[in-house]
Order: sequence, then C-alpha cells, then structure tokens
Amino acid sequence: MLEHGVSTTTVQHILKEANVSRRTYYQYFKSRDAAYVALYGEAISVLVANVSRAVSNTEDQSEKIVAGIMAYLQHQHDSGPLLWALQRMAVQADSPLAPLRDSTINAMVTFIDEQFKEVAGLTVDPLLFRGLVLSLDGIIRHLQDTGSFGEAELVRVQGMVEPVIHNVFKAVPHLPDYTAP
Repeated sequence: MLEHGVSTTTVQHILKEANVSRRTYYQYFKSRDAAYVALYGEAISVLVANVSRAVSNTEDQSEKIVAGIMAYLQHQHDSGPLLWALQRMAVQADSPLAPLRDSTINAMVTFIDEQFKEVAGLTVDPLLFRGLVLSLDGIIRHLQDTGSFGEAELVRVQGMVEPVIHNVFKAVPHLPDYTAP
C-alpha cells in the first residue's frame, strides 16, 4: 500500500505482498476497502486500549485527561506510515474509513468531557473538547504528511498540549455551565 498508494493499491498488490491466494483473501474480505476498514479498525482498537490503559494507570484524577491525550499522541507517532496513509484516506468524507475516524474523534471528545465533569464538577460545551481533539488531529496529520513526525516532534507536541489542558482546568471558574440544547 505504501509503494502504490492507498487509493491505487489493488487486491492483486495485497495478495502478492501478503503471499496469500485470492480465495483465502476473499474468505476474509469482500473488497480492498473491506481490508482497509479491518486494518484501520484494528489500529483504532489498539488506540482505545492504549488510552484506557494510560488513564487507568494514572491515580491523580486531574492528570487522567493528560495521560489519555499523551497516549493518543504516542499511538499516532508509533503507528507508522501505513496507518498514516489510511488516516489520510479516512479524512475524505466519502471514504469507507470516515465513519471509523468520526467515531474515534467522538470517543476522544466523550472521554475528555467525562473526565472533565468528574474533575471539575462542571459541564462544559463539548465543542471546546472537539476543537482540542481536531486541533491535535490536524497537527498530527500535518507532521505525518511532511514526514517529520519523529521523536523530537512528538515531544514538541506533548510539550504544547499539556499546558493547554492545564490552562483549561484553570479556566473552569470562568466557563459557563453548559446545558445541551
């Protein structure tokens, strides 16, 4: 997929690279896109497990959000070029991966929202957290697209994100309580 590009990779390319027969392939996948969805879905499952593990290993309630977001960033960094290519595909609204991307973003927003409610005792407009997640997503995609998402860039992004999260907590007294429409 990396050699030919995600959109131009054919089932034949996959068969050759995986060294499997067409019959075996079609026992598991109905199409090339079905294989992409399975691969991307597995990567999302690993991401969710990583975030959950990081949060459960953090005792300080106010640090759980930071731990979850840091695990999210680490996963994005560690996932490598194949997942990065699938993520570029997932951004396209007509992609079969788009619903998985949307559900992942929604899950991260819900995670931050629930942790924030528990720590701050305040319901904040979830658009604030959606903006944070989408900003991170945009930064990550930019670094992936430029091929410069190495260890130094990961540390750089983590260094920017942690103070932002802590400042959101500091802003709690100034945020209006949110009631869903």
